Amino acid sequence: MNPAPAEDDAAQAPPPGRFRGPLALVARAALGIGLVTGLVRLLGLLKNQVIAAEFGVGRELECFLFAEILLTFSVGVLSNALPAAFVPAYRSALEREGREAARRLFSAVSGWALLVLLATAALLVAAWPFFLHVAGGNLEADERLLATRLFWLLVPGLVLHGLAALSGAGLNAEKRFLAPVVALGLIPLSISVAAVGFAEDAGAHALASGYLIGVLLELLFVAWSARRAGLPIALGLPRRDARLGALLGQYLPVFGGTLLMRSTIVVDQSMASNLPAGSLAALNYANVIVAALLGVGAAALSTAVLPHLSDLAAQRHFVRMRGDLVHMSKLVFAATLPMTGLVIFFARPLVALLFERGAFRPEDTDGVRWIFAFYALQIPFYTVGVLCAQVVSSLRANHVLFWIAGLNLVLNVGLNLALIPVMGVAGIALSTAIVYLVGMVALWLGAQRLLVRGDGATA
Repeated sequence: MNPAPAEDDAAQAPPPGRFRGPLALVARAALGIGLVTGLVRLLGLLKNQVIAAEFGVGRELECFLFAEILLTFSVGVLSNALPAAFVPAYRSALEREGREAARRLFSAVSGWALLVLLATAALLVAAWPFFLHVAGGNLEADERLLATRLFWLLVPGLVLHGLAALSGAGLNAEKRFLAPVVALGLIPLSISVAAVGFAEDAGAHALASGYLIGVLLELLFVAWSARRAGLPIALGLPRRDARLGALLGQYLPVFGGTLLMRSTIVVDQSMASNLPAGSLAALNYANVIVAALLGVGAAALSTAVLPHLSDLAAQRHFVRMRGDLVHMSKLVFAATLPMTGLVIFFARPLVALLFERGAFRPEDTDGVRWIFAFYALQIPFYTVGVLCAQVVSSLRANHVLFWIAGLNLVLNVGLNLALIPVMGVAGIALSTAIVYLVGMVALWLGAQRLLVRGDGATA
């Protein structure tokens, strides 16, 4: 039987159009996260400027990008799925059983996480030859050998980044948001230093080595921050905890949904790698700019709002959650629609400003600008969709995310097949924007239905 909303739920809903109490704290937290994320993203853009100057859209860079496809996919699935399941469970344990019980849950999860990460790394090693055969048909023999060497250098980063993501999720659950964001800046900084210092002699190996050093520094910093917050990572034998079963029940569907959504990236990159030379690199440059914009806005907002929504769900304030979702969605559209128009209008000068130097030539700018413009269309849809997804996760109804992700994957493949023959690699970017539009509508309807019914595993 679904629990009834708290009797004072309607009374606690904030007046429409205004921030009150905890929602104001969420806004301030999102602003702080966004500012720090902006600085981190500037480091990311600096990294890509360095890479553009050293490698342009050449085949050596494409070998590196190809080598990191499986790693990026796996890291994204494992680490991005974790907060959606862990933060609501942690906040619920904190609300109902106290801080000590919540921290025991974190300790139990960290013990199992190491085993999962090691098993995933082994699975990637086993899958690499098959992936190289299926998706690397456009690579020459020497390029396949280079991609394989780079892949072996990158694989340990999966375990290191996964453990860092776990510590980051624990800090976010404690509403300590900045340390995980700051730590992310160590990776592009390390890659930039390695590219400037060693690209001439080591080529793409400098990029892989820089990544590995950066992710190690990320782990050390976030683990130190988590330990200061009373959340040490337990790297011993996995521990049992009564709440693990419920958490796993929420993690599996969001893991499956993230797996399907991240599969769209693998599909896009694999299709781009089989287009004319330079297509995969051009797609990556365009995506980097949009990802930077989304990281400052959407990622900051989702990080700050999930603990707030999880607290409301644990207290069964469903009416207030609906009001907060509607109000924040209106603000997001008001902010992102004009920004998206400006970004598209200034697409060419922006790409030229960021990348046009060294090996990256004006004709490369012309190719990247259209991909970037179509990618940018996703910004408002992606951001509102993230808000809706956080509502669903806070209600612990992550099965909804799984089914919507499956819809998105099928739609993405179909649109790619339809648009690539007409638009080339730019069709992949337009396909992505349409997928996020459809996904946003589906997530909005799903979140509203859950809130109206007062659903969710809030026990």
